[in-house]
Amino acid sequence: MKQEISSTQKLIEGLKETQACRLPQFLSPKKSLFSLTKNKVNIALDFRETYLLVCGLQEGDRPTLLFLEKIIYPKDVKKNTPEFTEWFKSFTKKLRKHYPQALYWILLPANAVKTLLFTIPRVNKKLLSKTAKMALKKHLELNLEGLTYDFQVIGKTRERGVEKLEIFAYVVDKKAIEQAQDLAKAGKLPNLALTSYQFSLADLFIRQKEKNIGYLFLGSDWSRIDIYNHGRLIFNREIKTGFISLVEELLTYLKTQNLLSPEFEQNQLKEITLEDVKNFLGQNKDPDNPLYSTQIQKEEILEALQPALNRLLLQIKRSLQYYISNLNKNNVNIIYFSSIFNIPEFILEELSKNLEIKIEPLAPITQKIVDSEFSCEFSLQEEMDFAPAIGACLDSAKCINFLLTSKDKKQKRLENYLRTGTSLFFIFIFLLLFIFHLQVSQEIKTTRGKIENLSNILNNSKPILSSALIQKKLQELTLNQTKLKNNLHFLKNIAILKELSVLTPKDIKWTKLDFNQQTISLEGVILLEPEQAELGLANYLLKLKDSPFIKKTTITNKYFKPVENQKAMAFEVELELK
Repeated sequence: MKQEISSTQKLIEGLKETQACRLPQFLSPKKSLFSLTKNKVNIALDFRETYLLVCGLQEGDRPTLLFLEKIIYPKDVKKNTPEFTEWFKSFTKKLRKHYPQALYWILLPANAVKTLLFTIPRVNKKLLSKTAKMALKKHLELNLEGLTYDFQVIGKTRERGVEKLEIFAYVVDKKAIEQAQDLAKAGKLPNLALTSYQFSLADLFIRQKEKNIGYLFLGSDWSRIDIYNHGRLIFNREIKTGFISLVEELLTYLKTQNLLSPEFEQNQLKEITLEDVKNFLGQNKDPDNPLYSTQIQKEEILEALQPALNRLLLQIKRSLQYYISNLNKNNVNIIYFSSIFNIPEFILEELSKNLEIKIEPLAPITQKIVDSEFSCEFSLQEEMDFAPAIGACLDSAKCINFLLTSKDKKQKRLENYLRTGTSLFFIFIFLLLFIFHLQVSQEIKTTRGKIENLSNILNNSKPILSSALIQKKLQELTLNQTKLKNNLHFLKNIAILKELSVLTPKDIKWTKLDFNQQTISLEGVILLEPEQAELGLANYLLKLKDSPFIKKTTITNKYFKPVENQKAMAFEVELELK
């Protein structure tokens, strides 16, 4: 963990060397949690006109911010120039060193992406792609050449009694994708993903309690209203009213309604310019701005902005009405607001009052959408600025990636399932083999103990008859026990040897003993007088027949031969086992 903290601190120092950053650098030394899969690190790069926003986040049960950076471009560097590419190379070199396995998200501007929601007749899967493509061409009224597109079936509906499929689709300018890929290639980013502001914000809204959420972005010359349902972007529309429209209305009103103080007009310290009004309305306090010496009330400002606000409100209301009526969705109960300008709070209150909908600034850290152990508090404007980058990092699996179509994602998901299933299968087989090994080892240990006990009983039994011969047979059986489990008759044979040794009197000696599966061939001699030998053999066979192991006894041969300087009866007997 110390090494990880140190590496991130070195990265922050490297970023400081590149360009001084207005925001302090942060680190979240979160303790690592046990996981079957290593928590992924996602890094989002949000390229603005004059600065770069960088967000590092670690996925897990609770996503955790690792760092947030705002890097201002050097003065002589502008976007989409060779100088910018060289600067980006030096920046990513330090970034890759500390996060070599991270997934790097590059955010495309919202105007590079167009989304559509339409319906098509219900068709089988084989015709779905072709039908959706034809419908997409019809709605766009242009050819799809030069565009990257993808679609997804999000539901079913009925139109005039006919069941249809609801299709959500997007198209992206290939030039924007290629430009981002070239920049990533120059920066040698190992793992690349591309998305846009609309889709990165979806990962923020899916974690909200409200299911129908609006998002209003107020840009410089235009604005955008997006509507999300269960975290999925359903509707978006560009509005040709931006912050500059508000500024122009206020400037016109100031000059025509004579709201400036007489002292200001008489002194004529400075002619009011569009930039002066822009800084004044954007709350950029500048002591040289002549408007800060006036006493303009917020009611007067709202009255001045009313024409532009009415145009903005009209487009928002039309969008909400279309979402509710045409798409059969529920009311939007909250709208999150964001802007690159510091919009006065009373303007948001005016919008909320007219729409009768709650409007809140989008602040993912304050709203606890992500965990953060930063010791510094962010301003509201900073949180709104970083929101798209944070959203892109939240869930790499769900966020729309323009480099992967739905088909690619399904294939990749299937490959992951197969890989995981194969791994679990081999783990299961290994566990079975391990359990079987333990069981067999225990059986072998138990069986060997029984063999030793039987051997001791056999050696210590009285009378001991032909012990050398019995030990020889015991050794032959023991040598055949490399696979004890397969020799089912081993213990039975030992017990039969014990039985024979106990039943054999001391005046009978074995000379040969052979085991078969169902019989035992026994050869021996009776050390008795010839007259008593016949009777001794008969009594011996009767004892053997009474044994629980022996089913039948048969004399195959008998004759007399000299043994130990005396005449003895030799016999051959076959014992049939039960």
